[in-house]
Amino acid sequence: MDIKKTLIGGFIAFIMITSVLGFIYSGEQGAQEQQQGQSAGKRIYNDYIFLKTGDGWTINLNKQDLFLDYLPDELTEIDFSANLINLANKEAGQGKAYIITNGTDLGYVKKKFAGNLRILGIRAVDGCFESMADISGCEELPIINCGKFAVAFKLGDEEEAGIDNKCILFEGDAGYLNKAADKFVLNLLGIN
Repeated sequence: MDIKKTLIGGFIAFIMITSVLGFIYSGEQGAQEQQQGQSAGKRIYNDYIFLKTGDGWTINLNKQDLFLDYLPDELTEIDFSANLINLANKEAGQGKAYIITNGTDLGYVKKKFAGNLRILGIRAVDGCFESMADISGCEELPIINCGKFAVAFKLGDEEEAGIDNKCILFEGDAGYLNKAADKFVLNLLGIN
């Protein structure tokens, strides 16, 4: 009987000790993740919480999800000039931006970008440059001459970002333009 009591007591003591150790270890790991603000599906940049989705990342702003394909640290190779960032912040504050594309392959980029601008309080309006007026689909759209704020995405061979008066021009393949769109939105949030 004494051996049975000793075994049961030892077993209970073992369970209690391992439970306490498990609790302590998980508490330390959780505290480290919370201190770093990181976990497998969560990242924090400039007090914005990025949550992983099946297709990318979201930031909840005013109960609406802003959608991004890339985290800020995945966009470090894209560097916007200070003039571009200043123009974007100044003109975006007016609440309206024309979005111009020159390719049908950019439907996803354009739709995501326009949706994100809307969440940021900027009305996105489709437009065409004067040089594109004869292109199919431009007949019904406003013709823009860079005297109005516009963001243009142009399919091309070289990756670049530039300014022409009040127009911000991004050129590159569809992958680069998608990254540039995310970087632009992050810059509007103050995340560089």
